[in-house]
Amino acid sequence: MSSANHYKLNKLVRDKSVQRMENEGALVMWRELEQPQRIPHLLKKLHEEQLEVQSAFSMGDKKNMTNELSDLMDVITALADAADIKMEEVMASSEDKKRTRGGFGRGIYVDKIICPEGSTFDVYCARDPEKYPLTN
Repeated sequence: MSSANHYKLNKLVRDKSVQRMENEGALVMWRELEQPQRIPHLLKKLHEEQLEVQSAFSMGDKKNMTNELSDLMDVITALADAADIKMEEVMASSEDKKRTRGGFGRGIYVDKIICPEGSTFDVYCARDPEKYPLTN
């Protein structure tokens, strides 16, 4: 390499990314993380992909939305694998929640809730007062 730029990536990448970088002449310093080390990096990647999904949706480009949603799914699958959880279990849990609590398809949005003190929802909201502040 006669002239080259050095970049610090410090990020989890797809399995074939190093090969692609090297095919373009890059010198890549990389390592394969052991299973327990992967989880914090996958969580960071989950956040990164979530931001990319938001960006794709704000642009309204269906192809980009599809690509970013697939990246998000791949990270979720890798997280489940790293935690030794089968995707079948995740999907079964999802189906059970849809059956008992419903999904998100109708777009129901709650602005405020007034619930009896000590009720399930009171306890749930009181656990996280920054997320669910008390109002009048």
